[in-house]
Amino acid sequence: MLEFAPLEPTIAADDALVATDGAGTVRGAIVLKPEPAATGREPDSMPASPRERGAHIDAIAVRNSHRGRGIGAALVDAAIEREGRLTAHFHGSVRPFYEALGFEIVRMEDDRYSGICRQ
Repeated sequence: MLEFAPLEPTIAADDALVATDGAGTVRGAIVLKPEPAATGREPDSMPASPRERGAHIDAIAVRNSHRGRGIGAALVDAAIEREGRLTAHFHGSVRPFYEALGFEIVRMEDDRYSGICRQ
């Protein structure tokens, strides 16, 4: 689970989305790292709009007692809606999660993968 204290500056910078229940208890969070250039473009060219820049999923977590309820998928969907494009690096054990969300996935090394999803 993500530690809350290190998330405070990230949340303040609007680089995290947090899922809460009606009482305000955190159920899950996704931490994004803004990316300055869109994948698949020339390295020196700037994106046409900030939305094209996208973000990298730095971390995502859902409380164990709330997994399997769609919270992680909702966090990723909200991040894609906001950013337009997401990338992620992840362990093979969570590959089905990213596949179900429509990420294009390539193997990096050992049991690590890289994925990208566009709106």
